[in-house]
Amino acid sequence: MADNDPPQPKEGGFYEKVSSAQPPVPRQPAKPLNPADIMPPKKDPRPPGIFGPTPASQLPPADFDFINKQSAKPPKRKFSSIISGIPKPLLIGGGLFIVLVLIIVGGSVLSNRSGANNKKLVDIAAQSQEILRVSRAYQVQLKNPAAVNLAATTQVTLNSSQSEMLNYFKKLKVKYKSQDLLAHVDKKTDAQLSTAAQNNVLDAAYENYLKATLTKYRASLNAVYKTSGPNMKKILKTAYNTASTILSSQELSKPGNT
Repeated sequence: MADNDPPQPKEGGFYEKVSSAQPPVPRQPAKPLNPADIMPPKKDPRPPGIFGPTPASQLPPADFDFINKQSAKPPKRKFSSIISGIPKPLLIGGGLFIVLVLIIVGGSVLSNRSGANNKKLVDIAAQSQEILRVSRAYQVQLKNPAAVNLAATTQVTLNSSQSEMLNYFKKLKVKYKSQDLLAHVDKKTDAQLSTAAQNNVLDAAYENYLKATLTKYRASLNAVYKTSGPNMKKILKTAYNTASTILSSQELSKPGNT
């Protein structure tokens, strides 16, 4: 059997079908064309660095420090450094000016408070003055000895407290007019007591008047006591105790007196 002859089948077999065609070869994907492979880049005829592009190797290193300099905030100046920069004479003068302003403002506040308190004290003296006036005016018309003694005691004690208060006003240079002490003069009181004298009930009318006015007077003493100085508090406390003593007397503590 020649070399080109097909292989013989085995005994009892069949010939195999042999194809003379070669198996297909897989196709490779086409590579994209590079324009540089087709046409080489044109060279710039201009010399580098004048009008044409400068090679990267010849460019100066980039400086980006200006970005950090712009973004960085200037450091805050401390208060001590600001003070140290002010001339010493100017600094002393400014400090004295601030102290002077504080003294003026503080003095104004204290003066306003003191002025309001002084008005209340003068008003208390005016209340006392009116009680003294009525007691002097009607003492001679009282018939009951107990009522007469009550009017006399009221005049002595209130006169002492008022004199002590007015003397202290002079020391403090509290300004007031003599007319201010007449602020509580009430002509209705005179009319009522005169009518009571005509009806022969002056003793009871005077006791009722004294109890009402002393109660109001004592309340005023207690109110102004809280806002007064130590020396004035002593005077007010004495006046308060005196008024309380008179109010606790037998004549004014009777159930019939209102």
